Amino acid sequence: MTKSETECVYREENASGAILKDATDQELYKKVFWDKTKKGYRLLSEAEWEYVARYQKDNSNNVGREYGAGIWLTKIDTVSGASKNWKDVDKEETAKYCWWTSNIAEQMPKAVDGRSENHLGVHDMSGNMMEWVYDWYKPSEQNAETVENPEGPSLDSLDQNTLQKVMKGGSYNSIGIIQCLPAFRNGRRNVLNTGDHMDSGMRIAFYK
Repeated sequence: MTKSETECVYREENASGAILKDATDQELYKKVFWDKTKKGYRLLSEAEWEYVARYQKDNSNNVGREYGAGIWLTKIDTVSGASKNWKDVDKEETAKYCWWTSNIAEQMPKAVDGRSENHLGVHDMSGNMMEWVYDWYKPSEQNAETVENPEGPSLDSLDQNTLQKVMKGGSYNSIGIIQCLPAFRNGRRNVLNTGDHMDSGMRIAFYK
């Protein structure tokens, strides 16, 4: 809507394929080609999403972990933006950043600015709405190898009848805070069925 067609990110099957506009077409859903050379609007990858959720400028709050030279991310036991372990008896700080079942009386999405922003000024990376990312879902496998900006599994490595996309961040009806931690992940087949997955949404990014 705001960029020229030359900057469209998603096309059918390859870089010269038709621009994809109908997200409800279940066959095209399996044929999406992500043209990484374009600078339009798109879904985040799982790795990008987790980076945004866990980023912190430095380790002045002593809850960071260094990934590469000078790249600090929060540890996996804190919600996005917080500096205390989610298991802390006093969950007051966790509640400043995250909507989840135990601290929400009405089971429905909340206003985006209802909780504090994280270190990048982004709201609701933990809780409120579970977010659909670009990667195909496959259960986590332990891997000792360090991979920079990992990508999800290839489409042809998955069962075509049970395809799922990765969901991140937890939601307003998550039964526990652990589901809202940035490293937590699960999969859902789609978010298109009317009445289903009312706790699901997506976050659109612009790649500069």
